Amino acid sequence: MRRVVNGLIIDRKRKEVLLLQKPRRQFWYAPGGKADPEESLGEAIAREIYEEAGLTITHPKLGAVMTIIQEQTSAHRQISTPELPTARTQEQALPHEEHATISNETLSWMLFTFVIDRYQGNARDVCEEGILSWHPIDHLKHLPMPAGDRLVLWQLAQAEDDAHTLTGKFRYTEEGELLSYHLDDAGYFKEMWPIEHEPGS
Repeated sequence: MRRVVNGLIIDRKRKEVLLLQKPRRQFWYAPGGKADPEESLGEAIAREIYEEAGLTITHPKLGAVMTIIQEQTSAHRQISTPELPTARTQEQALPHEEHATISNETLSWMLFTFVIDRYQGNARDVCEEGILSWHPIDHLKHLPMPAGDRLVLWQLAQAEDDAHTLTGKFRYTEEGELLSYHLDDAGYFKEMWPIEHEPGS
Protein backbone atom coordinates (compact mmCIF):
# COMPACT_ATOMS: atom_id res chain seq x y z
CA MET A 1 0.00 0.00 0.00
CA ARG A 2 1.21 3.49 -0.84
CA ARG A 3 2.68 5.52 2.04
CA VAL A 4 2.00 9.24 2.33
CA VAL A 5 3.45 11.53 4.99
CA ASN A 6 2.43 15.00 6.10
CA GLY A 7 3.43 17.31 8.91
CA LEU A 8 1.45 19.58 11.21
CA ILE A 9 4.02 22.35 11.71
CA ILE A 10 3.23 24.30 14.88
CA ASP A 11 4.59 27.58 16.19
CA ARG A 12 3.90 27.06 19.90
CA LYS A 13 4.57 30.66 20.90
CA ARG A 14 2.23 32.20 18.35
CA LYS A 15 -0.21 29.28 18.49
CA GLU A 16 -0.21 28.98 14.72
CA VAL A 17 0.10 26.16 12.19
CA LEU A 18 1.66 26.23 8.73
CA LEU A 19 -0.66 25.00 5.98
CA LEU A 20 -0.44 24.58 2.23
CA GLN A 21 -3.25 25.68 -0.08
CA LYS A 22 -3.40 23.68 -3.31
CA PRO A 23 -4.99 25.33 -6.35
CA ARG A 24 -7.25 22.48 -7.53
CA ARG A 25 -9.94 22.78 -4.83
CA GLN A 26 -8.47 25.67 -2.83
CA PHE A 27 -8.27 23.29 0.14
CA TRP A 28 -5.69 23.71 2.89
CA TYR A 29 -3.47 20.76 3.77
CA ALA A 30 -0.60 19.91 6.07
CA PRO A 31 2.53 19.91 3.84
CA GLY A 32 3.71 16.49 2.73
CA GLY A 33 3.63 13.91 -0.02
CA LYS A 34 4.41 10.35 -1.05
CA ALA A 35 7.28 8.49 0.58
CA ASP A 36 9.80 7.00 -1.81
CA PRO A 37 9.96 3.18 -1.73
CA GLU A 38 13.34 3.03 0.01
CA GLU A 39 12.79 5.92 2.43
CA SER A 40 12.03 5.57 6.10
CA LEU A 41 9.08 7.60 7.32
CA GLY A 42 11.46 9.97 9.11
CA GLU A 43 13.48 10.53 5.96
CA ALA A 44 10.33 11.09 3.94
CA ILE A 45 8.79 13.72 6.21
CA ALA A 46 12.11 15.58 6.54
CA ARG A 47 12.50 15.68 2.75
CA GLU A 48 8.90 16.71 2.05
CA ILE A 49 8.89 19.53 4.59
CA TYR A 50 12.20 20.87 3.29
CA GLU A 51 11.05 20.67 -0.36
CA GLU A 52 7.67 22.32 0.24
CA ALA A 53 8.19 24.63 3.22
CA GLY A 54 11.96 25.20 3.19
CA LEU A 55 12.30 24.13 6.84
CA THR A 56 14.81 21.73 8.35
CA ILE A 57 12.99 19.72 11.00
CA THR A 58 14.20 17.79 14.03
CA HIS A 59 12.42 15.26 16.24
CA PRO A 60 9.11 14.94 14.37
CA LYS A 61 6.55 13.03 16.42
CA LEU A 62 4.22 10.54 14.77
CA GLY A 63 0.77 11.76 15.76
CA ALA A 64 -1.63 9.78 13.58
CA VAL A 65 -1.76 6.81 11.22
CA MET A 66 -4.87 6.75 9.05
CA THR A 67 -6.05 4.52 6.23
CA ILE A 68 -7.46 6.69 3.44
CA ILE A 69 -9.83 5.12 0.91
CA GLN A 70 -11.02 6.98 -2.17
CA GLU A 71 -13.82 5.67 -4.34
CA GLN A 72 -13.04 5.84 -8.06
CA THR A 73 -16.11 5.76 -10.31
CA SER A 74 -15.58 5.39 -14.04
CA ALA A 75 -18.06 4.91 -16.89
CA HIS A 76 -17.34 2.63 -19.83
CA ARG A 77 -19.19 2.29 -23.12
CA GLN A 78 -19.78 -1.16 -24.48
CA ILE A 79 -20.86 -1.61 -28.10
CA SER A 80 -22.47 -4.90 -28.99
CA THR A 81 -23.61 -6.26 -32.34
CA PRO A 82 -26.71 -8.49 -32.27
CA GLU A 83 -26.85 -11.71 -34.21
CA LEU A 84 -27.60 -11.29 -37.92
CA PRO A 85 -31.06 -12.36 -39.11
CA THR A 86 -30.86 -15.04 -41.79
CA ALA A 87 -32.61 -12.84 -44.38
CA ARG A 88 -30.20 -9.87 -43.94
CA THR A 89 -28.45 -8.73 -47.12
CA GLN A 90 -24.83 -7.56 -47.25
CA GLU A 91 -25.85 -3.97 -48.06
CA GLN A 92 -27.75 -3.46 -44.82
CA ALA A 93 -25.87 -1.68 -42.03
CA LEU A 94 -25.41 -3.69 -38.86
CA PRO A 95 -27.30 -2.21 -35.93
CA HIS A 96 -25.26 -1.58 -32.76
CA GLU A 97 -26.47 -1.40 -29.21
CA GLU A 98 -24.62 0.87 -26.82
CA HIS A 99 -24.60 0.25 -23.08
CA ALA A 100 -23.05 2.35 -20.32
CA THR A 101 -21.62 0.48 -17.37
CA ILE A 102 -20.31 1.95 -14.13
CA SER A 103 -17.38 0.32 -12.39
CA ASN A 104 -16.43 1.22 -8.82
CA GLU A 105 -12.79 0.98 -7.87
CA THR A 106 -10.91 2.29 -4.88
CA LEU A 107 -7.56 3.88 -4.23
CA SER A 108 -6.11 3.50 -0.77
CA TRP A 109 -3.03 4.63 1.07
CA MET A 110 -1.62 4.94 4.56
CA LEU A 111 -1.32 8.51 5.80
CA PHE A 112 1.30 9.15 8.49
CA THR A 113 0.84 12.57 10.12
CA PHE A 114 3.72 14.00 12.15
CA VAL A 115 3.59 16.82 14.68
CA ILE A 116 6.51 19.18 14.11
CA ASP A 117 7.37 21.97 16.53
CA ARG A 118 11.17 21.93 16.20
CA TYR A 119 12.56 23.31 12.99
CA GLN A 120 15.08 25.75 11.54
CA GLY A 121 14.69 28.29 8.76
CA ASN A 122 11.97 30.57 7.51
CA ALA A 123 8.91 29.05 5.84
CA ARG A 124 8.40 29.75 2.17
CA ASP A 125 5.39 31.71 0.97
CA VAL A 126 4.97 29.59 -2.16
CA CYS A 127 6.17 26.27 -3.58
CA GLU A 128 5.41 24.10 -6.61
CA GLU A 129 2.37 22.64 -4.83
CA GLY A 130 0.71 25.94 -3.87
CA ILE A 131 0.69 28.74 -1.30
CA LEU A 132 1.99 28.40 2.26
CA SER A 133 0.57 30.44 5.11
CA TRP A 134 0.49 30.48 8.92
CA HIS A 135 -2.96 30.26 10.52
CA PRO A 136 -4.19 30.45 14.13
CA ILE A 137 -4.83 26.96 15.46
CA ASP A 138 -8.52 27.77 15.98
CA HIS A 139 -8.88 28.33 12.22
CA LEU A 140 -8.47 24.59 11.68
CA LYS A 141 -12.15 24.33 12.61
CA HIS A 142 -13.40 26.24 9.58
CA LEU A 143 -10.69 26.45 6.89
CA PRO A 144 -11.67 24.53 3.73
CA MET A 145 -9.98 21.13 3.90
CA PRO A 146 -10.88 17.45 3.76
CA ALA A 147 -13.17 16.61 6.67
CA GLY A 148 -10.90 13.91 8.04
CA ASP A 149 -7.88 16.22 7.95
CA ARG A 150 -9.82 18.83 9.90
CA LEU A 151 -10.66 16.41 12.69
CA VAL A 152 -7.20 14.83 12.94
CA LEU A 153 -5.18 18.06 12.66
CA TRP A 154 -7.33 19.77 15.27
CA GLN A 155 -6.82 16.90 17.71
CA LEU A 156 -3.07 16.84 17.12
CA ALA A 157 -2.79 20.59 17.59
CA GLN A 158 -4.33 20.20 21.07
CA ALA A 159 -2.40 17.08 22.05
CA GLU A 160 0.19 16.83 24.79
CA ASP A 161 3.73 15.63 24.09
CA ASP A 162 2.98 12.14 25.41
CA ALA A 163 -0.34 11.81 23.58
CA HIS A 164 -1.52 8.51 22.15
CA THR A 165 -0.98 8.03 18.41
CA LEU A 166 -4.36 8.34 16.70
CA THR A 167 -5.44 5.63 14.27
CA GLY A 168 -8.49 5.08 12.07
CA LYS A 169 -9.75 5.27 8.51
CA PHE A 170 -11.63 7.69 6.26
CA ARG A 171 -13.50 6.90 3.06
CA TYR A 172 -14.04 9.63 0.44
CA THR A 173 -15.62 10.01 -2.96
CA GLU A 174 -13.42 10.83 -5.93
CA GLU A 175 -14.43 14.49 -5.46
CA GLY A 176 -13.29 14.53 -1.83
CA GLU A 177 -16.66 14.20 -0.07
CA LEU A 178 -16.49 12.19 3.13
CA LEU A 179 -18.54 8.98 2.95
CA SER A 180 -17.72 7.35 6.28
CA TYR A 181 -15.05 7.13 8.91
CA HIS A 182 -13.93 5.01 11.86
CA LEU A 183 -11.72 6.09 14.74
CA ASP A 184 -9.85 3.50 16.79
CA ASP A 185 -9.85 4.35 20.50
CA ALA A 186 -12.07 7.38 19.92
CA GLY A 187 -11.83 8.17 23.62
CA TYR A 188 -8.41 9.69 22.98
CA PHE A 189 -10.02 12.42 20.87
CA LYS A 190 -10.42 15.45 23.12
CA GLU A 191 -13.24 17.08 21.21
CA MET A 192 -15.61 15.61 18.65
CA TRP A 193 -18.11 17.22 16.30
CA PRO A 194 -20.06 16.02 13.25
CA ILE A 195 -17.92 16.01 10.10
CA GLU A 196 -20.39 15.89 7.23
CA HIS A 197 -21.57 12.33 7.93
CA GLU A 198 -22.04 10.22 11.02
CA PRO A 199 -19.65 7.26 11.39
CA GLY A 200 -20.68 4.30 9.28
CA SER A 201 -23.13 6.28 7.15
